This record gives sequence, C-alpha cells and structure tokens, in this order.
Amino acid sequence: MTNDRGLPLSMTTLLVMLVIPLTSVAKDDHDSVPQAGGETASTAPAEPQSLEHRVASLEEELARVEASLEARLEALQPDMTMIMPDFAERFHVMHRAGDAGDWAVANHELLTMQQIIDRMRRLDPESGELLDDYMSGPLNNLAELIDHRDQQAFVQALEQTVQVCNACHQAVGSPFIQVTLEPSEALNMRHPHKLQSSEAPREHKHGEADESMNDHMPGGHHEGETADGH
Repeated sequence: MTNDRGLPLSMTTLLVMLVIPLTSVAKDDHDSVPQAGGETASTAPAEPQSLEHRVASLEEELARVEASLEARLEALQPDMTMIMPDFAERFHVMHRAGDAGDWAVANHELLTMQQIIDRMRRLDPESGELLDDYMSGPLNNLAELIDHRDQQAFVQALEQTVQVCNACHQAVGSPFIQVTLEPSEALNMRHPHKLQSSEAPREHKHGEADESMNDHMPGGHHEGETADGH
C-alpha cells in the first residue's frame, strides 16, 4: 500500500489508520444503544414518582366527589312523612271509586299503593317493612273484594283498614293522626285527619317508632321473635 505520493506506507502508519476508525465507530455505537425502556442512560426521566403522586391526588378527589354525591342523595331520599300524603290520597280515591262502582279506578289506586310500599322498602327498609307489615293484609283483602265487585264487603274492609292505619300511627307515637272515611271530617284527601281539640305532646319524635310498636302490629313480632323477612 502506498500514500498519495506513491511511497510505501510503514507498518505503524497502517496500524494507526486501522485502529483509530474502529475505536471511533465502537464509541459512537455504544452512545447510540438504547437503554431499557427505550431511553438512553443520559435522558431517562424520573417519571414514576410523579405519576404515582398524580394518581393519588385523583383518587382523593374522586373520594371527595363520591362522598358529596352520597350526602346529597341521602338528603333527597323520601321518608315516611313525605310519602304518606300520596298514600292517603290514593286510599281515598280508591274509596270514592268503590262507592261509585268504578272498580277499574279502585284497582289502579290500590296497585299504586302497593307500589309505594315496595318503593319504600327499597328506599328505607325499616320504615318500608313497618308499612308493609301493617298494610299488606288489608290491601290484599281489598284487592280480592275489588276483583269480586263486592261493594258492601268493600266498604267494611275500608273501615277495617282505617283502624289498622290508626293503629300504626299509635305505634309510631302519632296517635293524634287519625284517618277517617267521612269527607266532612277530612281536611282533604292528602291529609284526611280527623280534626279535634287536642294538646301538642311535649315529646313527639315525628315518624319514629317507639319500642312498643310491635305490640300494636297486627300479627306483629313480639320480644324474642324475628321477622319473616318477606
């Protein structure tokens, strides 16, 4: 091998020409080899810790939103005092429909009352079960009489149902709320109270049952007994 002047190259020169390019290429290749995860050693960011912090912050915010929504839904949940006016109105429309022989309307109102009880059992199991324990028997009896269009027996069943309603009011500590079938004594269909002279009780927990309620419950559960869970 000769140089550009046509003179032969020395062995040392040849070695320098061979070794320097090879080491340079090897260095360039080493610098360009990607590290684990597709990043070079000099550019790998410290991302994991930052992402974990953001995830934790989002989880905390989500928990706060869920707690706020749960509190708002609980505040909107209807209770016994909210559904009973509608229940009473349905009862009295059923009563008037039976008087007129309009059994289709009477049946519609009765079915709606049963739906109200089912809805109450889902929204407030304790109060819903109380309402069901008192009213399921009388309503089933009325449904059978509506089906047979027995007007005389229907009126008698209505009177018995009123007694059951007032017994329930007695059990929950509201004996002064007395349902009546007489329109002249009723304030209106939504609040069919028998208005009479009375004094406000000093201790009255509206809508809350006392411990003696089971003693007044028709076929109810006494001490030591358990509910049938129907």
